[in-house]
Amino acid sequence: MSDDEGKFDSILFAMAEQHPGGVPEMLATIAGFLNRKTDFFVGGEDCDWEKLVLKIFRNEANKAQEVARKKRQQREEEERRRQEVLRKKREEEEQSKTATITELTDEEAEQLQKELDAKK
Repeated sequence: MSDDEGKFDSILFAMAEQHPGGVPEMLATIAGFLNRKTDFFVGGEDCDWEKLVLKIFRNEANKAQEVARKKRQQREEEERRRQEVLRKKREEEEQSKTATITELTDEEAEQLQKELDAKK
């Protein structure tokens, strides 16, 4: 982030609050200012202003998309970790259910064997 980035945020935010029409209205205000108070639209070669605006906005759009991509990747990674923790917890619960060993008396073992033989 350069030294100038964020320098005018409070001013621009206050300005944005005054535009109930949102970003399009604010951009129209800025373009109107440039038209009335500068030679931005007529001071250079044909369409130089347009090339400059597109270059600046594309650069900012690329930054915004990169930040969004990183946030999305971070959320996806956090979700994968969360799912892995849940999966391990379920596996441990399943193992604890199936790993329970019960000792049988000789009589219980004979009874169980008779029941298994009867089912066959």
